[in-house]
Amino acid sequence: MDEEQQTAPEQWRSIAAALADERRLRLYARVIVAAERGTPLDGQNLEAKERKSLAALQKAGLVSSGA
Repeated sequence: MDEEQQTAPEQWRSIAAALADERRLRLYARVIVAAERGTPLDGQNLEAKERKSLAALQKAGLVSSGA
């Protein structure tokens, strides 16, 4: 089932799972702070583990591909 077809409980589980990982949570915080400052985080400058975390955040719908 893709993200657009998820029911609300499934979507929340996906979000909770994405943020349960400390690395993902820290990266999410960096994305939010960068966006607040008007300087979006450049995914190209991330290390491999961070890019994997970014992909998980995107899959959960927490971050857009423009982050």
